[in-house]
Order: sequence, then structure tokens, then C-alpha cells
Amino acid sequence: MTRLRGPHSLRTRLFLGIAATLAVSTVVMLAVGAILTRQSLDRDRAYVRAERSSVKITSIAPAPSSGRVVCTANTTTSCCATASVLS
Repeated sequence: MTRLRGPHSLRTRLFLGIAATLAVSTVVMLAVGAILTRQSLDRDRAYVRAERSSVKITSIAPAPSSGRVVCTANTTTSCCATASVLS
């Protein structure tokens, strides 16, 4: 006589256990990924804000003979280019 497999068979319990483990691990993975991505973006935004606020042009003076603008601070070339356009 063969026994009918009910909802409490070993195969069903193993399948449900594996499916539940897979679902929980997927949710945890997505949550941790979202948190780490958000922290990384916040850190990048804070770094850019700090860089922008620390860029101070200490002296912009025209060169004696050419009339060009000279940046004499720790700035990027885009800052110097902006300064030459503004003057």
C-alpha cells in the first residue's frame, strides 16, 4: 500500500524551508544593498559640498603683460576658467 503525501511530508517541508530561506536572504541582500548605496551617495554628496565650500580663491590678478587671469589658490582649472570669464 502506498502512502499519500500530505502537506506535512518531508519533501514539502524541505521545499518550504528552502523557499523561505531564499526569500529571507533576498530581502536582506536588497536591504543591505540599498543602505550601503544610500550611505555611499550621502558620503559623496558631503564630499562634493565640502570641496565646493573649501575652494576659495585667495588672489585673482591679471598678468602684467598678457591681461590673462591668474589663479593663485588650490583650485581646479574650471574655477580659474570661471574666474577669467567673470572678470
